[in-house]
Amino acid sequence: MSHHPELAVLSAKGAGMSFAQTEEFLQAVLDGIQDVIKIVDENYNVIYANRAAKTETRRYPMELVGEKCFRGFYQRDESCPFCQTSHTFEKGKPMNVSYTLPLPNGQKRHVELSTFPIKNKEGKVEYVIEITRDVTRQKTLEEQVRKHERLAAIGELAAGMAHEIRNPLSSIVTAANLLSAEAGMPIDEEQLLLLEVVKKEAQRLNAILTDFLNYARPREPQLSPVNLNEVVNETLDMLERDRATNGHVTIQRRLDETIPIVEVDPDQIKQVLLNIAMNGVEAMPQGGTLTVATMFCNGRVHVQVADTGVGIPESELPRIFQPFHSTKKNGTGLGLAIAHHIISAHKGEILVESQEGVGTKMTIQLPVKPTSRPKPTP
Repeated sequence: MSHHPELAVLSAKGAGMSFAQTEEFLQAVLDGIQDVIKIVDENYNVIYANRAAKTETRRYPMELVGEKCFRGFYQRDESCPFCQTSHTFEKGKPMNVSYTLPLPNGQKRHVELSTFPIKNKEGKVEYVIEITRDVTRQKTLEEQVRKHERLAAIGELAAGMAHEIRNPLSSIVTAANLLSAEAGMPIDEEQLLLLEVVKKEAQRLNAILTDFLNYARPREPQLSPVNLNEVVNETLDMLERDRATNGHVTIQRRLDETIPIVEVDPDQIKQVLLNIAMNGVEAMPQGGTLTVATMFCNGRVHVQVADTGVGIPESELPRIFQPFHSTKKNGTGLGLAIAHHIISAHKGEILVESQEGVGTKMTIQLPVKPTSRPKPTP
C-alpha cells in the first residue's frame, strides 16, 4: 500500500502514529478480513488487493496489482456481466449485487459483491472498493432451514391424515371379525379366506401407520441412568423367544461388564436394538450367527450388532436411513429411519459396515458423561 498514500485513510496525527505506521496498521486490518477486498481505478486496473484475494485467485495480491480486475479474478477478457464497479463510477453511490457462479464439480458458489466509491476533493470518483463475500454456506443453511420447515409442515399434514385413516381401518378389522364369528351366516370357505386377507392387510396398514407416526412425531427421550448390557440382554431374550428366530439363527453375546452407565431412554434404545437385530435375523433366511457386543471406546459406549447374512449392496448404503427406503420385499422403510432419529436425539451415531455375501455390522455409539467413565484399573 506504500505506493498509494491516498489509501491511508486513517489520520496519522490523530492516531498518534507515523504515516508509515498508519499504512501498516491499515494493511493488517484489511488482511485480517476474510472477505476479498480490492481497489480498482477507472480503467479497472487493480491497485490493491488484500490477503484473502489469494484464496480467491491462488495468486499473491501483489501479482494482481496493475492487472484488469476481470482478468485477474475471473479470467475474463472483458467486463463481468454482474459488475457493479462501472455503476459506482458513473453514479458515485455504493452498489450491492448477489450472483451465483458454477463450479467445475457441478455445484454452485453464491457470492455477494458490494462496491463503494472513493472520491477526490472535487467529488469525482477516482477509485472503487470492491468487497466480495462468499455466502455459499449461509445460503445452504437457509435452504436447509426452508426444507426442514416444508418437511415439518408436510409431516404434520401427513400425521393428521394417518390418524384419520386409522379410524376406518379399525372399523374394517372389527367388521371382518364380526362376519367371521357370526353363527349361521351363509358364508363359504373362500369368503372366510377373503375376510382373513382383509383383516391381515388392514392390520399391516395399521402397523405402517404406527411406524409413520413414530417417525413424523418422534417422542422426546426420557433419559435415565442405564446399564446398556441390561437393555441388550432384555432385547436378545425377547428375540430368542421369537419362534421365527429359533432353530436357524445363533445369538452370541459379547458384553463388556466394565462399560460405564449412560443417560438414555431404555425403551427407545430397546426399540432401536430390536429393529436392528430383527433386520439381521431376516438377512439370514438360511441360518447364521447374530453377534451383539458392547464396549467403551473414545468416550462413548458402543453397541455392535453383526450378522452373517446377505449384506447390503454398496449402492444402497447411503440411503438405508432414508424414510420409505427398504431393501426388504415387505419392508416399510421406516424402521432404520426411526432408529436413526432416536440415536440422533441421544446425541449419538449409527455406523454401518456391510459386504454382500458376508454380512452387516451396525454400531451404535452413545456419549458418556465424564463422571460416568470407568475408573482406571490400579
